[in-house]
Amino acid sequence: MNRQSGAQPFRFGGYTFPIPPSRFEVRDGLELQPVLAPLIGTFQRPLGRAAREVSGEGSFFGEDALADYRALQTVFLAGKTAQLSVPGVRPFDAYFAELAMAGQAGPQLVRYSFRFVEADTGEGEDGTAVYTTRGGETIWELANRLGVSADQLAAWNPGMGWQALPAGVQIRLEGGMGNDGDGRD
Repeated sequence: MNRQSGAQPFRFGGYTFPIPPSRFEVRDGLELQPVLAPLIGTFQRPLGRAAREVSGEGSFFGEDALADYRALQTVFLAGKTAQLSVPGVRPFDAYFAELAMAGQAGPQLVRYSFRFVEADTGEGEDGTAVYTTRGGETIWELANRLGVSADQLAAWNPGMGWQALPAGVQIRLEGGMGNDGDGRD
């Protein structure tokens, strides 16, 4: 039984939290690199957007409390990325990074905490597949990993340089990951 109400339920892939978390936090940030400049000192150079994180806690209660937790745990143990929907935030692909049973648990009450981390591949705002760089990767490394030519990757991303890319840059994978979806044409 889904006990959520409102327009956007708390959901990960095909799993909808039967009781929404009591508290959650969405954290966005930048990857920063300290740079030492002669005569100026140290300053922070932004390398790009860091992976978004969603963490929080909740409780399952009633006769189904333990079964509800075990269902959530099964989703966590699957270890797959899926689309995360959180109230007030545009859905994004994420890893289910942490799940913990917290505090006193009993057959009628199970408290838990969780953490999701944005995945490095997903969909851009226009629906095109994208890869989010981890930092230090070159177009040649990415092309090899993604199964496309460096020239094709550059054509899909005008203005992208050939030097190492900072973390958080979204690289368009226009046309998907090859004709059969496995990264090879």
